[in-house]
Amino acid sequence: MSKPNRLLRAARERLPSPTVPNDHASRAEVAEQVNAWLWETTGRRYQLDAHYLAKLERGVVRRPGAPYRAGLRHVLGAVHDADLGFTPPGRAETGARVTDAAASRAPASWEFGGLIERVTAMTEHDLMPPNRRTFLTGTGMLAGAALTAELRPLLWPVAPAVGSRVGQPFTSPELDAVAHLVHALRSWHSSTGALSRPAVVAQLGVHTRRLGEAPQNTPETLRAFRLGAELAEIAASMAWDAAEHVQAQRYYVIAVQLAHAAGDNALTAIALAALARQCYDLERPVDGLEMV
Repeated sequence: MSKPNRLLRAARERLPSPTVPNDHASRAEVAEQVNAWLWETTGRRYQLDAHYLAKLERGVVRRPGAPYRAGLRHVLGAVHDADLGFTPPGRAETGARVTDAAASRAPASWEFGGLIERVTAMTEHDLMPPNRRTFLTGTGMLAGAALTAELRPLLWPVAPAVGSRVGQPFTSPELDAVAHLVHALRSWHSSTGALSRPAVVAQLGVHTRRLGEAPQNTPETLRAFRLGAELAEIAASMAWDAAEHVQAQRYYVIAVQLAHAAGDNALTAIALAALARQCYDLERPVDGLEMV
């Protein structure tokens, strides 16, 4: 007898419905968003439907194909397949043993660890020589359902970090130095426009790796997340000025996520407003309205 995939169902039921206020997303709505995201990122049409998603939730099908796993991770805010109860072949029995606590936790993509890993990977990729770069997930800009799905986890609080960090905590002088650098970088960009984006991206990468080592959930670390959001916003603005709109969007999204992780609603709103302005500038007012 198949065992229900409670992680997958719980993730879907945390996702607000885009059409019914105060209700969670239906299987059909999730399937539609997955198909939209796959079309935006691959240029191929997929036909995930509510019937197949029901089979996944009931455990009749334990592990869908790679495109559907990627789409479901994106729409439901998961980092790993295991966060949605998808286990490698031969491990279904172990993967089925999930607890109610695990099924009700916040989306993994908004845990500190997953966010830090994504920012680190993005900065490292951006600093590679062009001939060594590989494509990140999707080569074009996110739009429509794919873009709103990327930001919908803002409706949930960031999950506390799992486990304790063994690195050194941030100190006030260290954070003051970063804040001074952020102010200087913003001033140089605003006044001269001669600042190199790789310099800002490199600083963001160094700062993010330091975040990954520091103890979480402290006032100092939350301040560090805010400073990281400001660095990401500067990098996004520079990419926008250079008409590198895909990179600009990615850094604006990172700025939103870091500000959200810091618990700074005002900074989150500023980053979302910048993302909305980019949508308007690219003549995509509907996407811009979704941001506000």
